[in-house]
Amino acid sequence: MNEKKGMCFELFSNGVAFCLFGSTGDLAKKKIIKALFDLFSKEYIRENFFVINVASRDYDDESFRKYVSEVLKTEGVSESDSFLQRNYYFKLDYSDQESYKRLVSRISELEKKYEQNVKNRIFYLAIPPSSIKQTISNINSSTDLKDGKNKIIIEKPYGENFCSATLLNRFIKKLDIEDNIYRIDHYLGKEGVLNILIVKALNYLFYSTFNNKFIDNIQVTVYENEGVDDRGKYYEGIGAFKDMITHVLEMLSFLVIPPPSDMRAGEIKSSKLEFFKNIIIPDNDFISKNYVKAQYLAAENIKGYKEIKNVSPNSFTETFVAFRLETKMDYLKGVPFYIKFGKRMKEKLTRIDVVYKKSDNDFSKKYFIDEPNVLTFVIQPDVGIKFSFNAKSAGAKFCVESTELKKDFGSSNLIISDYERLIIDAVNGDKTLFLSSDEMSCMWRYIKRIDEIFIKDGSRLEFYKPGEVIESADNLIKKDGKKWIYI
Repeated sequence: MNEKKGMCFELFSNGVAFCLFGSTGDLAKKKIIKALFDLFSKEYIRENFFVINVASRDYDDESFRKYVSEVLKTEGVSESDSFLQRNYYFKLDYSDQESYKRLVSRISELEKKYEQNVKNRIFYLAIPPSSIKQTISNINSSTDLKDGKNKIIIEKPYGENFCSATLLNRFIKKLDIEDNIYRIDHYLGKEGVLNILIVKALNYLFYSTFNNKFIDNIQVTVYENEGVDDRGKYYEGIGAFKDMITHVLEMLSFLVIPPPSDMRAGEIKSSKLEFFKNIIIPDNDFISKNYVKAQYLAAENIKGYKEIKNVSPNSFTETFVAFRLETKMDYLKGVPFYIKFGKRMKEKLTRIDVVYKKSDNDFSKKYFIDEPNVLTFVIQPDVGIKFSFNAKSAGAKFCVESTELKKDFGSSNLIISDYERLIIDAVNGDKTLFLSSDEMSCMWRYIKRIDEIFIKDGSRLEFYKPGEVIESADNLIKKDGKKWIYI
């Protein structure tokens, strides 16, 4: 439930049966287990809460608690006994329907133990996309998903391609359980992404000027300094574009939608869907001129992409993409979106830069004001907002310089992780930050087009050294008479 305190809303839940599929996998180990511990230790999830960890390996309750303890120790957690005692293990045969029935029976036993009078079950599917459909089917056959007390969280990618994503959506629609499905995109749980919506909606200066009369272009930069590492098999099947594009489009949707009347999911999702519907599907000529892809090479003590385990030595899978996106939305028609993301870049950084048109009055021309106003949302690793503007430099001379106002949230102890926020929202039944089937269908139409014409064309692949500026990505924006705010 939501507890209102002045202008703040504090999130908490009175209890949940959290069923984690793929509990021995990489995502659970790196993100979900720690997020659950933090929610419990901060009392966002109250006393009548437990986790039933599901996988196919040979653990029992005690041995898996030791496993969880070791995972938490790597995150700097030394005292976790109370949380550990709420962890249980269930060995599941994913293909056996009877195994799912026994799982549901075990959940019911634990609900009685923890006095959960009102059922609130989360089935978190941290499993490969190829297993999602069958797992949902088996869960649905073992318990009533339509009773509003059972929720299923699905991790991206939501399907391996357009066809499989469409089939999965149709399957969910056939079962009539869309209201129970929570498609998670962890970027939407980041503090910086939520601030995009809030800052623009609650500050008249920004939302009144968020249109093609004032905005010149919008830029998105998502850099990761790490490589693909041990994810070669996964990355070969998906590449940088399909790995990151839903993150980017979701962030942009929060930026471009009109100010909502409140934070209810319905209105926000409807506005986001309009953005996705209005993305211009580019033709071949536009793609050839406005899309760049590249793959990182080896460097000192760094393996090149093709040297990674499970990667073909002849692979043309991209690890970097830069491109231009356009929309048919009236108030942003003609405003280009320049987007770039990739692995083995010079640093880890996610930011959005809203670049305003330059002043064209006689005064600005006389004093050679060449820098535009820029509203910057820094998403990670730190969280912050910046607004750059032109002002007189200190001193006797009349000199003008570009300066900035800045608010940094990066050191705040109040910031919760993306997975913490999204898990507690799912527990509370708030779907605002989760993707709908309609959103996914619209995005996949765009993804499918780029994948068919550009991504699968191996002749277009360029190469770069780790940390290197990719010249063709720089030229992508220069040819339009613009420049990257962040290179």
